[in-house]
Amino acid sequence: MSKLNLEGLNQIAGFVGVALVDSDSGMAMATLGGGSLDLEVATADNSEVVRSKRRVAEQLALSDTIED
Repeated sequence: MSKLNLEGLNQIAGFVGVALVDSDSGMAMATLGGGSLDLEVATADNSEVVRSKRRVAEQLALSDTIED
């Protein structure tokens, strides 16, 4: 894991967990929290979703951005 400091994010109301992810590889660069949620698995799986959204947006020539 990286030495990125995500500590301030756990002050957000309703915080469960956070992960900073390289969306191309699906690898988590830094994580915090998560409780019983496996953030490593969640980041890898959500990265697949983001890549799929990118492919569809490109195929449809959409200019929108993805915020996941």
